[in-house]
Amino acid sequence: MRFTVRRALEGAGPEAAWAVVKDVEGMSRYWRGHREVRARRLEDGSWDLAIRFAFPGPNNRGRARATLDEAARTLTLSYYEGPVKGVVKVYVTEGEIVTEWDVSLAWYLRPLEAWVKRHFMKGAQHALDRIVEAARASLTRGEPSRALSVGER
Repeated sequence: MRFTVRRALEGAGPEAAWAVVKDVEGMSRYWRGHREVRARRLEDGSWDLAIRFAFPGPNNRGRARATLDEAARTLTLSYYEGPVKGVVKVYVTEGEIVTEWDVSLAWYLRPLEAWVKRHFMKGAQHALDRIVEAARASLTRGEPSRALSVGER
């Protein structure tokens, strides 16, 4: 399942938006499909994520590896265990925030794939809206961002 969702920054600077995106430990504030995210920093600078997804049931947990590319302002999430597997990228350009999805669903979700894709796309749009709003709010408070840079954690 592949799709891309874009959102104009509209008054949120790219650095402020990137500060929100790269706050891996706080991603459940914006990506509501992730009810809970426990992040553990690895020696190579990436993050191991233990995720509890928002839907109920025994199969609502997964794992992913998160990597940050500061120069390209890109967060890459590689989901390797759970009901969703594949890669989700979130990146910030000078004028927009973009998320690109290339994921597959567990066998028991495949009959619902068309619905799940629409649901994920809508959720991604809402997440980008929340990220832009948080970035704007950080600028109106006079903060460069709420998030600490990776080196400050």
